Amino acid sequence: MIIKHQYLIVTEACNLKCTYCWYKSDGLKDATTRIQPHHLRHWLSQCLSAVEIESLTLTGGEPLLRHDLQGFLNISREFSLNTGLLTNGTLMTPRLAAEFRDLDVEVFITLDSITPDYHNNVRGEHESVMQGLHFLSEALVPRRNITTVVSRGNIDQIEPLRMFAKKDGFDITFHPASLSARDRNNLVNCTQEEIQTLLRHLHPWAHERNRAHYLSLFAWVARFGHPPKLRDCKFARTSLIINSDGLCYPCFQHKTQPLGNVLLDSPKQIITSRQAFVDVFRPASCIRTDCLGVF
Repeated sequence: MIIKHQYLIVTEACNLKCTYCWYKSDGLKDATTRIQPHHLRHWLSQCLSAVEIESLTLTGGEPLLRHDLQGFLNISREFSLNTGLLTNGTLMTPRLAAEFRDLDVEVFITLDSITPDYHNNVRGEHESVMQGLHFLSEALVPRRNITTVVSRGNIDQIEPLRMFAKKDGFDITFHPASLSARDRNNLVNCTQEEIQTLLRHLHPWAHERNRAHYLSLFAWVARFGHPPKLRDCKFARTSLIINSDGLCYPCFQHKTQPLGNVLLDSPKQIITSRQAFVDVFRPASCIRTDCLGVF
Protein backbone atom coordinates (compact mmCIF):
# COMPACT_ATOMS: atom_id res chain seq x y z
CA MET A 1 0.00 0.00 0.00
CA ILE A 2 1.22 3.51 -0.81
CA ILE A 3 0.67 6.79 1.01
CA LYS A 4 1.33 9.32 -1.72
CA HIS A 5 -0.29 12.29 0.00
CA GLN A 6 0.13 13.22 3.64
CA TYR A 7 -1.74 16.00 5.44
CA LEU A 8 -0.15 17.38 8.59
CA ILE A 9 -2.34 19.34 11.01
CA VAL A 10 0.43 21.45 12.53
CA THR A 11 -1.95 23.03 15.05
CA GLU A 12 -5.64 22.84 15.86
CA ALA A 13 -5.66 26.39 17.20
CA CYS A 14 -7.33 28.96 14.96
CA ASN A 15 -7.85 32.72 15.05
CA LEU A 16 -11.29 32.48 13.36
CA LYS A 17 -14.55 30.70 14.19
CA CYS A 18 -16.01 29.80 10.81
CA THR A 19 -19.68 28.91 11.08
CA TYR A 20 -19.38 25.76 8.98
CA CYS A 21 -16.00 24.51 10.10
CA TRP A 22 -16.50 20.72 9.92
CA TYR A 23 -13.65 20.25 12.39
CA LYS A 24 -15.60 22.01 15.12
CA SER A 25 -19.15 21.22 14.08
CA ASP A 26 -18.43 17.50 14.40
CA GLY A 27 -17.59 18.01 18.05
CA LEU A 28 -13.98 16.90 17.60
CA LYS A 29 -11.77 17.81 20.52
CA ASP A 30 -8.59 19.77 20.04
CA ALA A 31 -5.42 17.71 20.21
CA THR A 32 -2.36 18.84 22.11
CA THR A 33 0.16 20.35 19.72
CA ARG A 34 3.15 18.07 20.21
CA ILE A 35 4.54 17.57 16.74
CA GLN A 36 7.70 19.50 15.96
CA PRO A 37 9.77 19.86 12.77
CA HIS A 38 12.30 17.27 13.93
CA HIS A 39 9.47 14.77 14.40
CA LEU A 40 8.49 15.31 10.77
CA ARG A 41 12.06 14.75 9.59
CA HIS A 42 12.30 11.49 11.55
CA TRP A 43 8.94 10.27 10.23
CA LEU A 44 9.74 11.08 6.60
CA SER A 45 13.16 9.41 6.94
CA GLN A 46 11.42 6.23 8.09
CA CYS A 47 8.91 6.47 5.26
CA LEU A 48 11.60 6.45 2.58
CA SER A 49 12.09 2.70 2.87
CA ALA A 50 8.43 1.82 3.40
CA VAL A 51 6.09 4.00 1.34
CA GLU A 52 5.97 6.30 -1.65
CA ILE A 53 5.28 9.95 -0.79
CA GLU A 54 4.63 12.67 -3.36
CA SER A 55 3.13 15.52 -1.39
CA LEU A 56 2.80 17.05 2.07
CA THR A 57 0.06 19.55 2.87
CA LEU A 58 0.22 21.61 6.05
CA THR A 59 -3.12 22.56 7.51
CA GLY A 60 -4.89 23.25 10.79
CA GLY A 61 -6.49 25.02 12.60
CA GLU A 62 -4.52 27.93 11.25
CA PRO A 63 -0.95 26.89 10.35
CA LEU A 64 0.35 30.48 10.24
CA LEU A 65 -0.04 30.54 14.03
CA ARG A 66 3.03 28.27 14.19
CA HIS A 67 6.12 30.45 14.55
CA ASP A 68 8.27 27.50 13.45
CA LEU A 69 6.22 26.85 10.31
CA GLN A 70 9.23 27.39 8.06
CA GLY A 71 10.93 24.45 9.75
CA PHE A 72 8.19 22.14 8.50
CA LEU A 73 8.36 23.68 5.03
CA ASN A 74 12.15 23.33 4.86
CA ILE A 75 11.93 19.64 5.77
CA SER A 76 9.27 19.01 3.14
CA ARG A 77 11.53 20.58 0.54
CA GLU A 78 14.50 18.60 1.89
CA PHE A 79 12.59 15.44 0.97
CA SER A 80 11.60 16.88 -2.45
CA LEU A 81 7.88 16.76 -1.67
CA ASN A 82 5.21 18.78 -3.41
CA THR A 83 4.32 21.11 -0.53
CA GLY A 84 0.92 22.71 0.07
CA LEU A 85 -0.42 25.07 2.73
CA LEU A 86 -4.08 25.61 3.66
CA THR A 87 -4.65 28.93 5.44
CA ASN A 88 -7.35 31.50 6.08
CA GLY A 89 -4.84 34.12 4.93
CA THR A 90 -5.47 36.61 7.73
CA LEU A 91 -1.93 36.35 9.12
CA MET A 92 -0.15 36.54 5.77
CA THR A 93 2.76 38.97 5.54
CA PRO A 94 5.06 40.04 2.68
CA ARG A 95 7.88 38.08 4.35
CA LEU A 96 5.83 34.89 4.54
CA ALA A 97 4.65 35.29 0.96
CA ALA A 98 8.27 35.63 -0.20
CA GLU A 99 9.22 32.49 1.75
CA PHE A 100 6.38 30.55 0.14
CA ARG A 101 7.55 31.69 -3.27
CA ASP A 102 11.18 30.75 -2.61
CA LEU A 103 10.22 27.34 -1.19
CA ASP A 104 7.73 26.69 -4.02
CA VAL A 105 4.84 26.17 -1.62
CA GLU A 106 1.36 25.93 -3.13
CA VAL A 107 -0.79 28.24 -1.00
CA PHE A 108 -4.58 27.91 -0.63
CA ILE A 109 -6.47 30.83 0.95
CA THR A 110 -10.17 30.65 1.75
CA LEU A 111 -12.35 33.47 0.42
CA ASP A 112 -16.13 33.16 0.29
CA SER A 113 -17.14 36.50 -1.21
CA ILE A 114 -15.62 39.48 -3.00
CA THR A 115 -17.74 41.91 -1.03
CA PRO A 116 -17.19 41.73 2.75
CA ASP A 117 -20.75 41.11 3.99
CA TYR A 118 -21.07 37.36 3.41
CA HIS A 119 -17.46 36.43 4.20
CA ASN A 120 -17.53 38.43 7.43
CA ASN A 121 -20.81 36.80 8.41
CA VAL A 122 -19.50 33.23 8.09
CA ARG A 123 -15.76 33.68 8.73
CA GLY A 124 -14.69 37.25 9.53
CA GLU A 125 -11.59 39.31 8.72
CA HIS A 126 -12.46 39.85 5.05
CA GLU A 127 -10.12 42.83 4.77
CA SER A 128 -7.20 40.82 6.19
CA VAL A 129 -7.88 37.96 3.76
CA MET A 130 -7.90 40.33 0.78
CA GLN A 131 -4.63 41.80 2.00
CA GLY A 132 -3.16 38.31 2.31
CA LEU A 133 -4.13 37.55 -1.27
CA HIS A 134 -2.52 40.83 -2.32
CA PHE A 135 0.74 39.85 -0.59
CA LEU A 136 0.81 36.56 -2.53
CA SER A 137 0.27 38.42 -5.81
CA GLU A 138 2.90 41.03 -5.01
CA ALA A 139 5.44 38.32 -4.13
CA LEU A 140 4.63 36.52 -7.40
CA VAL A 141 3.95 33.24 -5.61
CA PRO A 142 3.47 31.03 -8.68
CA ARG A 143 1.13 28.47 -7.12
CA ARG A 144 -1.51 30.56 -5.42
CA ASN A 145 -5.09 29.44 -4.97
CA ILE A 146 -8.44 30.61 -3.65
CA THR A 147 -10.79 28.12 -2.03
CA THR A 148 -14.46 29.07 -1.83
CA VAL A 149 -17.05 27.21 0.22
CA VAL A 150 -20.40 27.62 -1.54
CA SER A 151 -23.73 27.83 0.23
CA ARG A 152 -27.11 29.22 -0.68
CA GLY A 153 -25.91 32.55 0.71
CA ASN A 154 -23.08 33.20 -1.75
CA ILE A 155 -24.28 31.77 -5.06
CA ASP A 156 -24.18 35.30 -6.45
CA GLN A 157 -20.46 35.52 -5.57
CA ILE A 158 -19.30 32.58 -7.72
CA GLU A 159 -18.85 34.55 -10.93
CA PRO A 160 -17.22 37.63 -9.29
CA LEU A 161 -14.83 35.34 -7.42
CA ARG A 162 -13.97 33.43 -10.60
CA MET A 163 -13.23 36.65 -12.46
CA PHE A 164 -11.22 38.08 -9.55
CA ALA A 165 -9.10 34.91 -9.42
CA LYS A 166 -8.47 34.98 -13.15
CA LYS A 167 -7.52 38.68 -13.11
CA ASP A 168 -5.07 38.30 -10.21
CA GLY A 169 -3.48 35.02 -11.32
CA PHE A 170 -5.09 32.68 -8.79
CA ASP A 171 -6.51 29.28 -9.42
CA ILE A 172 -9.85 28.81 -7.67
CA THR A 173 -11.77 25.83 -6.34
CA PHE A 174 -15.39 25.70 -5.19
CA HIS A 175 -16.65 23.27 -2.54
CA PRO A 176 -20.21 22.82 -1.25
CA ALA A 177 -20.73 23.82 2.38
CA SER A 178 -21.63 21.06 4.80
CA LEU A 179 -24.50 22.42 6.88
CA SER A 180 -27.46 21.09 8.79
CA ALA A 181 -30.52 20.61 6.59
CA ARG A 182 -32.27 23.04 8.93
CA ASP A 183 -29.79 25.79 8.02
CA ARG A 184 -31.34 28.08 5.42
CA ASN A 185 -27.93 28.38 3.71
CA ASN A 186 -27.71 24.63 3.04
CA LEU A 187 -27.73 24.15 -0.73
CA VAL A 188 -30.55 21.63 -0.41
CA ASN A 189 -32.80 24.56 0.56
CA CYS A 190 -32.20 26.29 -2.76
CA THR A 191 -35.14 26.90 -5.05
CA GLN A 192 -35.03 25.32 -8.49
CA GLU A 193 -34.12 28.72 -9.91
CA GLU A 194 -31.25 29.07 -7.44
CA ILE A 195 -29.92 25.62 -8.36
CA GLN A 196 -29.96 26.56 -12.04
CA THR A 197 -28.13 29.79 -11.22
CA LEU A 198 -25.56 27.86 -9.16
CA LEU A 199 -24.83 25.39 -11.95
CA ARG A 200 -24.78 28.09 -14.61
CA HIS A 201 -22.14 30.02 -12.66
CA LEU A 202 -20.07 26.88 -11.94
CA HIS A 203 -20.18 25.51 -15.48
CA PRO A 204 -17.46 27.79 -16.99
CA TRP A 205 -15.14 26.98 -14.08
CA ALA A 206 -15.73 23.22 -14.41
CA HIS A 207 -15.34 23.37 -18.20
CA GLU A 208 -11.99 25.20 -17.96
CA ARG A 209 -10.65 22.54 -15.59
CA ASN A 210 -12.25 19.48 -17.20
CA ARG A 211 -14.20 18.82 -13.99
CA ALA A 212 -17.59 17.85 -15.32
CA HIS A 213 -17.78 14.89 -12.93
CA TYR A 214 -17.11 17.13 -9.94
CA LEU A 215 -19.82 19.52 -11.12
CA SER A 216 -22.25 16.61 -11.22
CA LEU A 217 -21.40 15.81 -7.58
CA PHE A 218 -22.01 19.46 -6.71
CA ALA A 219 -25.41 19.32 -8.44
CA TRP A 220 -26.33 16.15 -6.53
CA VAL A 221 -25.51 17.84 -3.20
CA ALA A 222 -27.67 20.83 -4.15
CA ARG A 223 -30.61 18.62 -5.06
CA PHE A 224 -30.44 15.93 -2.40
CA GLY A 225 -28.33 17.36 0.42
CA HIS A 226 -25.56 14.76 0.15
CA PRO A 227 -23.20 13.31 -2.48
CA PRO A 228 -24.20 10.22 -4.47
CA LYS A 229 -22.80 6.82 -3.54
CA LEU A 230 -19.44 6.27 -5.19
CA ARG A 231 -17.55 3.09 -5.98
CA ASP A 232 -14.21 4.15 -4.62
CA CYS A 233 -12.40 6.89 -2.70
CA LYS A 234 -8.95 7.64 -4.03
CA PHE A 235 -8.21 9.77 -0.97
CA ALA A 236 -8.75 6.87 1.44
CA ARG A 237 -6.43 4.65 -0.60
CA THR A 238 -3.58 7.10 -1.14
CA SER A 239 -3.61 9.62 1.72
CA LEU A 240 -2.89 9.89 5.43
CA ILE A 241 -3.85 12.51 8.03
CA ILE A 242 -1.37 13.31 10.80
CA ASN A 243 -2.78 15.25 13.73
CA SER A 244 -0.91 17.84 15.79
CA ASP A 245 -0.33 15.25 18.52
CA GLY A 246 1.12 12.75 16.02
CA LEU A 247 -1.94 10.51 15.76
CA CYS A 248 -2.70 9.25 12.24
CA TYR A 249 -6.11 8.84 10.61
CA PRO A 250 -7.19 7.44 7.23
CA CYS A 251 -9.12 10.61 6.35
CA PHE A 252 -10.60 13.75 7.86
CA GLN A 253 -13.94 12.02 8.49
CA HIS A 254 -12.55 9.13 10.53
CA LYS A 255 -10.75 10.71 13.45
CA THR A 256 -12.34 8.10 15.69
CA GLN A 257 -10.25 5.47 13.88
CA PRO A 258 -6.60 6.23 14.79
CA LEU A 259 -4.05 4.13 12.95
CA GLY A 260 -1.09 4.82 15.20
CA ASN A 261 1.19 7.69 16.11
CA VAL A 262 4.11 8.95 14.02
CA LEU A 263 5.97 9.82 17.24
CA LEU A 264 5.86 6.17 18.36
CA ASP A 265 5.04 3.82 15.49
CA SER A 266 6.80 2.89 12.27
CA PRO A 267 5.32 3.48 8.81
CA LYS A 268 4.91 -0.28 8.39
CA GLN A 269 2.82 -0.48 11.57
CA ILE A 270 0.62 2.39 10.43
CA ILE A 271 0.27 0.91 6.94
CA THR A 272 -0.89 -2.38 8.47
CA SER A 273 -3.51 -0.54 10.54
CA ARG A 274 -4.57 1.43 7.50
CA GLN A 275 -5.08 -1.71 5.44
CA ALA A 276 -7.21 -3.16 8.22
CA PHE A 277 -9.34 -0.01 8.16
CA VAL A 278 -9.81 -0.19 4.38
CA ASP A 279 -10.82 -3.85 4.68
CA VAL A 280 -13.59 -2.93 7.14
CA PHE A 281 -14.72 0.43 5.74
CA ARG A 282 -15.07 0.12 1.99
CA PRO A 283 -13.66 3.38 0.57
CA ALA A 284 -16.43 5.83 -0.48
CA SER A 285 -19.12 3.93 1.42
CA CYS A 286 -19.05 6.70 4.03
CA ILE A 287 -18.84 9.72 1.70
CA ARG A 288 -20.21 13.01 3.01
CA THR A 289 -20.45 16.53 1.65
CA ASP A 290 -17.32 17.43 3.65
CA CYS A 291 -15.34 14.92 1.60
CA LEU A 292 -15.71 16.92 -1.62
CA GLY A 293 -13.23 19.43 -0.25
CA VAL A 294 -10.38 17.02 -1.00
CA PHE A 295 -11.62 15.74 -4.39
